Amino acid sequence: MNAILRAEGISKIYRQGDASVCAVRNCSLSVEKGTFNVVVGPSGSGKSTLLHILSGMDRPSSGTVFLGEEEIYALSEKKLSRLRNRDVGFVFQKFHLLPFLTAHENILLPAALPGNAVPDAFAADVIRRLRLGDRLHHLPHELSGGQQQRVAIARALINRPKILFADEPTGNLDKSTAAEVIGTLRECARLYEQTVFLVTHDPDLIRKSDLVYRMDDGSLRRIGVRGN
Repeated sequence: MNAILRAEGISKIYRQGDASVCAVRNCSLSVEKGTFNVVVGPSGSGKSTLLHILSGMDRPSSGTVFLGEEEIYALSEKKLSRLRNRDVGFVFQKFHLLPFLTAHENILLPAALPGNAVPDAFAADVIRRLRLGDRLHHLPHELSGGQQQRVAIARALINRPKILFADEPTGNLDKSTAAEVIGTLRECARLYEQTVFLVTHDPDLIRKSDLVYRMDDGSLRRIGVRGN
């Protein structure tokens, strides 16, 4: 198995006064390079928490996460931050674009970090495939929701990360715009041989995934493999 991401026995417990809440319960998984993976489940089941742990954004209470051969939570905070900037892309439901930067500046923001130089030809190709060429000098508030999400996808892809995470990437869009964004995301994943791991309720994304997991009350199980 050519695993790009592995998690072994990860749990996350939040303390609330004298009580505790277990958001993720002893979850293990293995993600193969170049695959499109989806996690489904009801609201509050722990999907977003799982995503944040796998992407290096939130330390687990127990268990380990490997990106390639790197045990990410064994790293110092400085090295973990560098790994997130270099090897991980993340797409949020609400875009999280910087409002005072143009679309082009938002897209290239990760490339401005030390050690993250991006070839001009690759950046131009990402922008072209995401059909953003005529929107590069617009601020986020001048873009539609679908255009903002395409900017966010371009930003997540620009460093050619080892894995791209997405948390409900179509949850803030209408049905027709969501379908367009799904098609764009799938096309880029295929063309760039990009590994994708995302949380969604969108049935089109579920049908078009390689592997589907379901999360209930913090527990994760694999429920099937789908054809593309």
